[in-house]
Amino acid sequence: MANTQKKADIKLTKPGRQRPARSLKYDLPSPKISMADTLMSEFSHLGLSSDEKNKLSRQHREYFCSFKLLTEKDIKKSRQELIKMLKDFQNEALVIKASETGALICLAAIFSGQLPQNTEWRFELEEIPLPFFPKELIKKSTAAQSFEISFKYHENGALKPFPTLKKAPAYMGLASDHDINEFRPLSKDRAAA
Repeated sequence: MANTQKKADIKLTKPGRQRPARSLKYDLPSPKISMADTLMSEFSHLGLSSDEKNKLSRQHREYFCSFKLLTEKDIKKSRQELIKMLKDFQNEALVIKASETGALICLAAIFSGQLPQNTEWRFELEEIPLPFFPKELIKKSTAAQSFEISFKYHENGALKPFPTLKKAPAYMGLASDHDINEFRPLSKDRAAA
């Protein structure tokens, strides 16, 4: 399979406004996906239910591999550009919206520990398979406690048949309320457990 570019869009909006204050567009290199990468055995560590495994088509596996094979090196430049831009807004309330790869870049920025603390920022992240967020991108595990983070999944999105892929791994330190798809930082007591 050929290497292609993976597009990522991130929009920074002031609360109550429709028009973005700024938009970022990235072209990340899509990792080369081999046949071996898409074998069912490569997804066994996710703990998918029998029903989820039955729905995990080759097309789904290729899609998820595009997240699974991204490395810190692949997203480092994009993450740093986002961090730099967000620092320009550190005294303003913001809603940061992104989906798929853009959402992954936002999480990488959040967990970098380089974003300003005590900001009024809400991250609205859509359609990201959370178990594929690379653990090595977590530089400061408590960094997410400074922000409001919401994960949303569309009724007809690629993740609809896979509830397991909507759950944040323990290493992210996020607790979820599955009824409203809101993820909030774990309390220090729960994160230590």
